[in-house]
Amino acid sequence: SPDERRIVFSIADTLFMREADGSVRSLARVSGAAACVWSARDLVACTSGNPWYMTPGSIFNNQSTTTIFVIRVRDGTVQSVSDSTSGNHMPQWSADGQWLYYLSDRNGARDLYAQRIADDGTARGALARLTTGLDAHSFSLTADGRRVAYALLTETANVWSLPVDGAAA
Repeated sequence: SPDERRIVFSIADTLFMREADGSVRSLARVSGAAACVWSARDLVACTSGNPWYMTPGSIFNNQSTTTIFVIRVRDGTVQSVSDSTSGNHMPQWSADGQWLYYLSDRNGARDLYAQRIADDGTARGALARLTTGLDAHSFSLTADGRRVAYALLTETANVWSLPVDGAAA
């Protein structure tokens, strides 16, 4: 959290909040919550529906559809702020907590989008596409929000051809 006294974590379909005194309370129900980030305004944004997108292993970078949700910390209200038919990943807040940035493949390659977020956690105004053809796998903002670093994921495969002699076993 911005005050460095609380953390949010997920187990199964529930987000929990741990206070500085060690107490833990259920915050909200979000299926497959991952990549949760806290804003300066006591809102938490999470990806829902594909917690394995950034998890190393055999299904790393799988392309399942996901949704970005914003959770209001004071009462656990959950608001969807993206579509649910695209891969929406890696939510990141602007320094002032007014904008939520995320990657989405809603128009083809994964590009960076920005959505203004109201105090109640709802999307406000139109979604803005910031890049075209970026195809980033992940990204991060500088603390002042003026620069973006992003990573591309390149997967390669080799196809081999061998002659097959029909007479040999």
